[in-house]
Amino acid sequence: MRTEHWEVDGPGFIEADTVAHCVESMAGEFCGSLTMTDVHTQ
Repeated sequence: MRTEHWEVDGPGFIEADTVAHCVESMAGEFCGSLTMTDVHTQ
């Protein structure tokens, strides 16, 4: 995994982020989502 600036000249490289949709605790049921964005095309 690279964390510095990417020198991207074409599509195919993504940044991904996960989010847990819960109130105050992850105990019990909750929903999670994954967002992926292509760095070049956004």
